[in-house]
Amino acid sequence: MNGIIYCISDSIKGGRTYFDQAVLSAKSAKRLHPDLKIAIFRDEPYLNNSVFDFHLPVFRNSDERDWTLHYMNEWSPTKRITNLKVLCSTRSPFEKTLHLDADTYVIQAIYEIFDMLDDFDIMFTNEDLPKLNDGGRNIGSRILTIPDGVNSGVYAFSNTPAAKRILGKQWIEAIEELEIGEQTVLTRFVRDPQKYLYDAKWKMLDNIIYNAQRRMWRSMKKYGLWEEAKILHFASPVNFNKLYEGKISLNDLFELDEVKECDPAYLIEKPREPNKQQTGHRKGNSMRGASD
Repeated sequence: MNGIIYCISDSIKGGRTYFDQAVLSAKSAKRLHPDLKIAIFRDEPYLNNSVFDFHLPVFRNSDERDWTLHYMNEWSPTKRITNLKVLCSTRSPFEKTLHLDADTYVIQAIYEIFDMLDDFDIMFTNEDLPKLNDGGRNIGSRILTIPDGVNSGVYAFSNTPAAKRILGKQWIEAIEELEIGEQTVLTRFVRDPQKYLYDAKWKMLDNIIYNAQRRMWRSMKKYGLWEEAKILHFASPVNFNKLYEGKISLNDLFELDEVKECDPAYLIEKPREPNKQQTGHRKGNSMRGASD
């Protein structure tokens, strides 16, 4: 059985923002992949929605909850809860698993990710190099894809001993030892594969296709890469809901102020050429608006 997992906790930060975002993300994935199962790990038992086939507890005990609070308060300079996936990934109920952050949106079919897991234990997505303004806000990308940089919003893995080791005990121990974020730890794994990934078959997935951050979009469009995007990563539930309901098209996203401020002129490294076999529309596999 193949499936997608989400890992959220609203009670620690307050509100149900992440759950609502995960519902919308799951709906976008389910529309294109009706046969895939979807699981959500959450610590609020009342947060349920029929789009999820499995509702699972994110914390199995108080120690795991305390570990999360310690991470957020002591190690995370942004006070963001980013380690929940570390606690949950190896408990995935699926043979092949795709992890998605709650603020992602699937716009084209991604069955090939699960096909690729026939040959790999774990697959990461690249990170970009963001351009920040004086207030620390992302206003563009300086490099669209860092070959050995990992973004932990999207990754996939098989139910193999190697994947369980990497995403389980090893991930937790590295965070505790180094006191750095889970995403930085994954990048360290990739940059020293002989030490960390020695028994695993692993692969990097192109973030332009599978993990396109909002700050990348205008640069992707300028260089003919926008049509390749299959998973968008951007916390915009209102606009993604309009997209899901067909009230706006993908190109309307470029009119959002936070997208328009991301200037392609910040690029310091020209991105790759468009991947011809990836571009173009695919009937039955796309959620792209009619005006795209």
